[in-house]
Amino acid sequence: MNNIIKISSLYALIFFNFCSIPRGKVYFFPPTKEGGTLKKLFPVTLEYRSINVVIYTKEADGKSLYSGLVQDNGDYVHSEKCDLDDNDCISIALEHDQDCKLRQGYITVVGKFTFQPKNSLRSTLHSFNFSKIITVRFDNCQLGLHEIRVANSAVIESIRRTTMPQSYMYDLPGFLDRYFYFKSDNSQLQKLYNDLSNEKYNDVSQISHAQKILEKAESQFPNDAWLIRNIGTMILFQGDWQKACGYYRRSKMLGYTVRIEEWIYACDQFDFSSVIHVL
Repeated sequence: MNNIIKISSLYALIFFNFCSIPRGKVYFFPPTKEGGTLKKLFPVTLEYRSINVVIYTKEADGKSLYSGLVQDNGDYVHSEKCDLDDNDCISIALEHDQDCKLRQGYITVVGKFTFQPKNSLRSTLHSFNFSKIITVRFDNCQLGLHEIRVANSAVIESIRRTTMPQSYMYDLPGFLDRYFYFKSDNSQLQKLYNDLSNEKYNDVSQISHAQKILEKAESQFPNDAWLIRNIGTMILFQGDWQKACGYYRRSKMLGYTVRIEEWIYACDQFDFSSVIHVL
């Protein structure tokens, strides 16, 4: 394949109640032009609806390709066509061409990605589209349906990695106990931690408030490894994972904190499933 892309991300954050348990969902977007554009549209849509996803392909494997594109998290609905009266829509049209050179087969697939907002939002949100082209080489020129589907899947995977967000859902009750270490030999910091621990975290505004309090403490105690790590985690759950990872690396330089290597590894791999308790 001629497209190999290393991903990092941006994000957006949405909180909501589900089955009476306050829960949060955090989104991380790739730091690409496509990911950045979709990020501007994405949070608005998912506050109150799912996004329809339509994949057009002559090979009739649109449903399996859909599974390779999105996470099964309730954000999307597989559809046969875009109905902009009800939902926003992501559509991907796949077209392929094949060739044989020096006894090797080549299939080139063009994936045309389009995001269309619901009709009622068109005055504030615009459509957005781009094309992704990938050529897959095979060992011989016997190219059939299986090979075409392999090439189609390569394009879908590329779009997923460069455009679509990763998302993680977690419970807000017990949030501090799971992700933070609020103990310190410094009496001033310990008092601050005690005050924060007495708060109940039910929505994003409380987490944002706690982050601001910790950041004020940073100016007084810039070399406290646990404080710097705690600030990074607050930032992570606000959505800015790249800034958060900077804090994790800085914390490691200041001193050892338990499992910090796991968080830094999650940053490097752009995969936080090992450190965020996914529901």
